[in-house]
Amino acid sequence: MTRAMMRSAWTDRTKHLWGDYDGTGDPIRLTFSAYYRRFIFDADFSGAKPTYNAPPAAANTTRDNLREEYPNAIVVETPVSGRDPEREGMDHATLRLVFEQHKDRWYLVHIVHDQWTI
Repeated sequence: MTRAMMRSAWTDRTKHLWGDYDGTGDPIRLTFSAYYRRFIFDADFSGAKPTYNAPPAAANTTRDNLREEYPNAIVVETPVSGRDPEREGMDHATLRLVFEQHKDRWYLVHIVHDQWTI
């Protein structure tokens, strides 16, 4: 996605197919901004203590292949604990930002949002 595309994505009202909801298999059809709020920055990750290039936290999802796909990257991981006491920690989430160097500059090349799934 180019910089110009990213700028217009925030106000674009087009609903895109992003995949399927876990547990139901229903299609995820959202605008970019709605998808961002629901599936990327759905918690206040700014208050989390980041780690750098640490092994990923244990999860109940498929195996982590970031190091295979981005062997020379810096991975910044920001976990947040469960937020709703009634869910007993089953609503934890982690935002991982993947940066790669090109010439003498670092670029954000991948965003991973991990969360509890069924």
